[in-house]
Amino acid sequence: MNRLGNEAGGALTEAQVRVLEAEWDRLVQQAALWAHLRLLNGSETAAQETRRLLRRLRERKTEILRFLREPHVPFNNNLAERDLRMAKTKEKISGTFRSEAGVEAFCLMRSVLSTIQKQKKPVAETMVELLQGNTEALFA
Repeated sequence: MNRLGNEAGGALTEAQVRVLEAEWDRLVQQAALWAHLRLLNGSETAAQETRRLLRRLRERKTEILRFLREPHVPFNNNLAERDLRMAKTKEKISGTFRSEAGVEAFCLMRSVLSTIQKQKKPVAETMVELLQGNTEALFA
């Protein structure tokens, strides 16, 4: 799906979207059958979790496949995951943050750095400008 969207420049036709959605439905149905057969002798907890996941995949199909119809929506959320990874790593290394103010300062700084990087601006120079009070550096 991602490859087709990229090849089409992010603009798939409605017919292409319908074909891909039908394939999605087929795969989810196939997964449900496989899970049913696989979980007959498995634990009830695993079976419940699998049924919940399959239900969410069916119910949230529009949201999950939004990237097919809206070119500005990315295929994955890797940027969001990368943004959170640094905070999680910091928390694992330190054990925790020492104060609420420390958490807020860390998140603010990571947010600013992430924004600078996403805008493809030079990080060091932009940070210097921001620290000198030039907040327009983020918007220029």
